[in-house]
Amino acid sequence: TFTTLNTTVPGFAGAKTSAPGGGGQYGLFYPALGASQAATTEAWVFGLQQDGAVRSNVAIANLGEASASINFRVDVYNGDTGLLAGSTVEYSLPPKGWGQLSGILSTFGVSNGFVRVVRTAGTSRFVAYGVANDGASSDSGATNDGSYIAFSNQ
Repeated sequence: TFTTLNTTVPGFAGAKTSAPGGGGQYGLFYPALGASQAATTEAWVFGLQQDGAVRSNVAIANLGEASASINFRVDVYNGDTGLLAGSTVEYSLPPKGWGQLSGILSTFGVSNGFVRVVRTAGTSRFVAYGVANDGASSDSGATNDGSYIAFSNQ
């Protein structure tokens, strides 16, 4: 017997990714996103910090539905002034590819900031997110726990 449901059932899907490193294990829990929630041209990640207590990374993933690479740059803004602090070089991600920019704020001399990820070539959708890690460095003696920071494409 095959039974179908014609109703929507509320729920939550998420994942935890972890990897060994530095004498311990790093992990991050994050929610699942549907393709319709992905960005098409730009994504904003707010609430990043880089100081004596927290370090932030920004990650980007190419959904790859167009079976082609995407190119993008990351614009870094100073959260205290709202001004553009600088932009990265252009990066490329293959279909289904993922990459991370570690300590991106410190590259531009910013301790409190946000970023705009801008797709400059390609047609695939993408997701971007931030990770705020406990501790100024992986060997600072802090927990190194990562907190997921969702992106906005509004």
